[in-house]
Amino acid sequence: MKNVLRKLSITLLSILTIACSTLPDQPSDEFNLKKQQRLLKSLDNWKLKGRMAFKSDTQKSFGAYISWNQEKSDYDFSMNTLLGVSVMKLQGNDAFATMSYDNQTYNSTTPNQFIESLTGWDIPLLSMQDWVKGMPINNSRSNQALNKAISNTITYDEVGRISSFQHDSGWQINYGSYRRVNEHWLPHQVTLKSATSQIKIRITEWTI
Repeated sequence: MKNVLRKLSITLLSILTIACSTLPDQPSDEFNLKKQQRLLKSLDNWKLKGRMAFKSDTQKSFGAYISWNQEKSDYDFSMNTLLGVSVMKLQGNDAFATMSYDNQTYNSTTPNQFIESLTGWDIPLLSMQDWVKGMPINNSRSNQALNKAISNTITYDEVGRISSFQHDSGWQINYGSYRRVNEHWLPHQVTLKSATSQIKIRITEWTI
């Protein structure tokens, strides 16, 4: 565990010293939020690469390079150091997950709590499957009352794209640096905050 944290601390310093020089895109036509949310809901096969920084009240801050491959409900999520050394690899779906961490392999039928129980890092990966795309509500995963509660917290940027929302789980999600990928407007900066944790994700590549 100490070796893992040492590697992640070095990677965090590298991540924080890298500045993003690319300006976000702006829509040339009027932005249609409902159309974009429909497109995002149907987007269930995608890949992303980027960098993630994590800090909490109970765990040492760390940074890692991330790679995430999503195919419907199946995911392959990995975290690596600056030198490409594997820190954690998580594969699974909504009902089952396998994690490789600290030279050990673990299995679980409760993927949402899996990362925190083994590492102490509160990373809500299942919910992030929607959130990382800029999609606060998925009608197939939540009820109407919850959708309305989330909708009431959404804020928008100057062209109508979602800039933040509050989820009933306690996470506040903020978006920035939207860029167009095919027909989709996808965020390239995502920040998640809870009462005890903060996750900053800078996405360098979307493949859809």
